Amino acid sequence: MRDWIRGGKSFDDVLALLKLDDGVDKILANPALGTLGVYINQFNKINPGKQTNTIDRLTVQFGDEALAKMLEAAKKVPSTEKLAKELQVAQFAQWLAEGAKPANIW
Repeated sequence: MRDWIRGGKSFDDVLALLKLDDGVDKILANPALGTLGVYINQFNKINPGKQTNTIDRLTVQFGDEALAKMLEAAKKVPSTEKLAKELQVAQFAQWLAEGAKPANIW
C-alpha cells in the first residue's frame, strides 16, 4: 500500500484496484472495503496535510445522495447493518461540519 501512495496512485486508481468502483450498492458487501480503510490510514500517515477518511472518499466517488441511499438500504441487511450505521453516522457528522442542510442533500 505504501508503494501505491508513494507511486502516486490516485484514490480512483485504488478503488479500481480493490474493485470498489463497481457501484455504490456493492461497496459494503465487498471485503476490500477494510483494505481501503487501511490504505487511507497509511495515506494519512504519509500525507499529514491531506487527511481524508472513508466517508470522504466514498462521497467523492459516488456523491452524497447515492451514498446516503445506499447506507440506508444497507442498514436493512444483517451482514452490512453495523458498518452501514457507522458510515451513516460519519456521513451525518460530515454534513453537520460542512453546515449542509437536509434539503440540499436530498
